[in-house]
Amino acid sequence: MKKIVVLVAAIVLMIFVAGAAYAELPQASNDIIKHLEFLGYKIEKKDASFSAKKANAATITFRLYKKNIIMMAYFTLDEAHGDRAGLLEEINTLNLNASLCRYYVDSDNDLVAECMIADSYDKVLFGATMDFWAVDSYTTVYDKKAELYNYLK
Repeated sequence: MKKIVVLVAAIVLMIFVAGAAYAELPQASNDIIKHLEFLGYKIEKKDASFSAKKANAATITFRLYKKNIIMMAYFTLDEAHGDRAGLLEEINTLNLNASLCRYYVDSDNDLVAECMIADSYDKVLFGATMDFWAVDSYTTVYDKKAELYNYLK
């Protein structure tokens, strides 16, 4: 019985420590934030994430995920449109043509663009990542000639 209690306590401690490791900003945050500020983004830090906002660009949220950084942008969908099958077809087309991002609809019915990057910083690589991100997460989504534009609020 004593061994079981010790084993359970050890498992609970491991889960707590593993959870705490993800409740902090990514290691590369300071360098990424400086780079984003150079690009004109305004930064808002939270407990375990930060957001980057800029006019004419999607707001990006950065957070640690499985020892990497996940970048996410949310786009509000117009629920009145009503053509769910058409929306999913457009999202499939986005995913097919994306350079960097993957797209999906979350439980709040928002379109999400996300990509995973390493929790390290290289100026040239991060700059290229941001170039691809801008095309995938903003230019492509807000293309007024594309059918997807009709699904956005």
